[in-house]
Amino acid sequence: MFSPTKINFILSNCPEISALNQRLSLNLKISEILKKILPNFLKKEVTVSNYEKGTLTLIANGPLVYTRCVLIKEEIKEKINERMTERFTKKIKIVVRRS
Repeated sequence: MFSPTKINFILSNCPEISALNQRLSLNLKISEILKKILPNFLKKEVTVSNYEKGTLTLIANGPLVYTRCVLIKEEIKEKINERMTERFTKKIKIVVRRS
């Protein structure tokens, strides 16, 4: 059996785990920003899916939410970029959650 210390050591030295942790912390940071900038009627309806190579993917809970997000997509992008340290998001992609 491995001790918890040894397991933590192995996990902390694994590049794949480090990359996943970085992605998780970035997604959490973007989620917090979204909660602050989205209108109240969208806050529970839109979630962060992924950020990769300047493209932020958001998930909308249905076609009506998707349409509302598309209408304010540029505003969302500008506000996220204002709150990040550099020009972070070049493009926002919105997808509809499949039920």
